[in-house]
Amino acid sequence: MSLNDIKLAIEALSERESCELNAWLQKWPTDHWDREMQEDARAGRFTEMVQFGNLVVKSGKKLRWDNVKGEVTNVRNAKEIVSKEYRKGWELPC
Repeated sequence: MSLNDIKLAIEALSERESCELNAWLQKWPTDHWDREMQEDARAGRFTEMVQFGNLVVKSGKKLRWDNVKGEVTNVRNAKEIVSKEYRKGWELPC
């Protein structure tokens, strides 16, 4: 079905059908967005985004994040920013 076919089909709708289509179109992006948000949450992307925000605040710089490699790409000493400082009693044993 081409875009023109879709346009012609929409123009042929009754007023009631047109209202139903409009209501569906208004709701569709929200439903689609909700599904994407749920998938992102399951994949841990929100946690990564929040932690990246923490890095930006900590560094005071505009940072670029490579989400495949899991690293900051535009800072020379990125490991100084992406560090694990543990409070006494919470250190890792290794």
